[in-house]
Amino acid sequence: MWRPQDWQELKALEGTAEESATLDFKREASNNNPEIAKDIAALTVNGGVLIYGLEEDKATKRAKSLKPVALAGLEERIRSVAGTRIFPTPEFDLTVIRHPDDETQGVVVIAVQPSVQAPHWVGERFPIRRGTITEYLTEHEIERLYEQRRQSSTRPQPAQLSQEFREGFARQTLLLQSDEGTRPLLAQARLLVRPLVPESVVLPGGPWQGQRLAEALQSTQRQVGPALGDPGLTSVLQKLHQWTAIDVYGWRAGDSADKPRTGSFPESILAATMSYPGRLSFHLAWGLADPWGEIPHPPEHDVEKVARELDVIREIALCLSFAGAYFADIPGAAILICRLELHGFEGAKSSTALASHAGLPPVIPSKLPPAPDNLTAQTSTSALDLRDNPRKATQALVERWLPPFYSDPYDRTAFEIVFGEHPTAGTHG
Repeated sequence: MWRPQDWQELKALEGTAEESATLDFKREASNNNPEIAKDIAALTVNGGVLIYGLEEDKATKRAKSLKPVALAGLEERIRSVAGTRIFPTPEFDLTVIRHPDDETQGVVVIAVQPSVQAPHWVGERFPIRRGTITEYLTEHEIERLYEQRRQSSTRPQPAQLSQEFREGFARQTLLLQSDEGTRPLLAQARLLVRPLVPESVVLPGGPWQGQRLAEALQSTQRQVGPALGDPGLTSVLQKLHQWTAIDVYGWRAGDSADKPRTGSFPESILAATMSYPGRLSFHLAWGLADPWGEIPHPPEHDVEKVARELDVIREIALCLSFAGAYFADIPGAAILICRLELHGFEGAKSSTALASHAGLPPVIPSKLPPAPDNLTAQTSTSALDLRDNPRKATQALVERWLPPFYSDPYDRTAFEIVFGEHPTAGTHG
């Protein structure tokens, strides 16, 4: 979940940041402890960031200016209030950002993840943040959250998720065969993202569904696309532009079997489906031949399949970020389950290790271990984390597949290459 980390990032909020269901800022921390408890508890349902020391323009709901608060004892008081006035006690990250010219003054940033223990009781009621105001949960919402709490204690059974996979991909028959038969160098990934309790999700209806999908794409393009640093991802995101309603089943975008059959394939295929009661399914495929002939290798070592691990990571991260943006702020969808299946990579060699870098010789293919096949992985996360920083979920899903070809000649892991990080750079994801 994004939150400001230093004074410069706080200053950037002035005049630009706008309050929402997941962002709340206050000029100061109230002297009324129950009010602080209500502010924090209200964010436990869908997650969000609370900032003390940032004044709001009441007319526009935008951040007006920083108003540093006295820090002495404030962190201790906030933690004490949360621990004694909110039940169950919620988990949150509290960061104190001190004023560069006066360390006794500063801003307090509280990041609250969606809680599997929600609803959280404060003063005999259950707060929730809706839009820019704090209200209280209805009886129906309380029942839904208690069901979410119950289901969070038990993992979905493999048979249940397998059935959801069959349902989610029932309308995603891709053009995976050529005129000559199944292409041998085509690997596939199937990704399912759905709320912890799909039946309790309140999805937009009718034409508003198309608007929600379009907004999710805009969020992904704005926040994650540039961070991944690959111009080729523009064509991948383009496939999520045109969503079409498919009777009562849901909505669909991207490549599909409706396209004319040809004897050749694009190097990257993506189909996506939104199905009721609340699931996003992504079907990706990659050609594993070296399409550009850019990977050098001695003639005696004929490389037929390259793993394209960077493309796999980037495109899965994009789909996850899109799913997070879609589910963010949708009632009942704060906590998500992500499931991934990979097939067809068996015997492929690392594209990164085979490529030459700055005159360094490529690795001899015969010395590279091949990629494994048939990975199935699952993780849970919050919609906000998935939207703002999909690295954690991507790594949790894909990492077990990567060790045979985990680094390039500069000893950077595949995730450091994709997300622009390296241990010596002093940055952390």
